[in-house]
Amino acid sequence: MCTIGAKYIDNLGWVGFKNRDRNYHAIVKIRTNLDEPKKMYIWDTSTKYSEGINEHGMGILLASLVMSEDKNEITLARKKEKNGEMYYSPVGKKIRQALSYSKPDDAINFLVTNQVTGHILVFNESDCFCLEGALELTSDGKTTAKYDYLIKKVLKSENQVVRSNHGVLLRYAGYQNNICQISRKSSEIRKAIVEQRLIKAKSCDDVIDAFSRSENADSQYNPIRYITKESEKQTTGQIMIIPKLKQLLYRPIMGELLYDSQENESQHIKFDKLSKFQIKTTANKG
Repeated sequence: MCTIGAKYIDNLGWVGFKNRDRNYHAIVKIRTNLDEPKKMYIWDTSTKYSEGINEHGMGILLASLVMSEDKNEITLARKKEKNGEMYYSPVGKKIRQALSYSKPDDAINFLVTNQVTGHILVFNESDCFCLEGALELTSDGKTTAKYDYLIKKVLKSENQVVRSNHGVLLRYAGYQNNICQISRKSSEIRKAIVEQRLIKAKSCDDVIDAFSRSENADSQYNPIRYITKESEKQTTGQIMIIPKLKQLLYRPIMGELLYDSQENESQHIKFDKLSKFQIKTTANKG
C-alpha cells in the first residue's frame, strides 16, 4: 500500500516522490550500475525490489495494484533465505531493465511488453507518463491471465499526478469496495490528502510535506504511516527523484538505510566518476 506522485516545479521540472509501505522492517541500500546507461536505484535487501533513475534523468516509481504481490514477495524471500537461496523480485528486475532506456516512451513499451502491473510513473525533467497495468477480470471478479493497460501523459498544465492502490484509468484494478472496503477507503483518502496538499507545493520541501501528513488518528488513513506492529502496513521509507539534478534521495522511516563500510567506500569511488549523479539521504525524523 504505497502512495506515489509527481509534481511539476518551476526551475526543476517534474519531481517524483513515493511513500514506500511494507509490513516488514525494510533494509534498503542505494545501488549504482556502471553499465550503459548508468543507473541509481534503491535495493531492498530482502526482496531485491528496485526503482530509481538513470543517467539520462529518467525516473521510475511504482505503486502496486495487486496487493498479494507485496505479501508474497517477502514470504517467498524469507522461504528461500531459509533454504540458503536468493530471491529476486520480478517487478524490481523489470524496473531495473526499463531504466536501461533513455526515453520514457521506450521504457513504457518495455514495461507493457513485459506486462508489469501497477501504477507506474515514468518521467524526466520535461515529461511525465502514468502507466496503469492490471490483469483483466472475469464477470465474477476473478483474475484472468490477460494483461490490460492504459497510458496517460500528465500535462504540465495539470501540474501534478497522485496514485495509490486503486484503479483510476482501469476502474476495476486494485482495491475494490465490494471486496476490501477499509483498504479502498485508505487508498482514496491517502490519494486525496496528497493531491490537496500538492496543489500549493512550489518546492521539493513542499512535496515532502504533502506526502508526510499524519493527521488521522488511524494511521492507515494517512499518507505516512508510523506503525509498530509488523502485521500492519507502515511507511518504511520515502523516495524522491529529481530528474533535472539527476538525484535520488532516500529517507528511512520505519526501516533503515544499510551502511556497509567497504561498500560505502567503493560507492564513493564510483560516484566520483559520476559527476552528474548525486546520492543524498536525510536523517530519520520518524
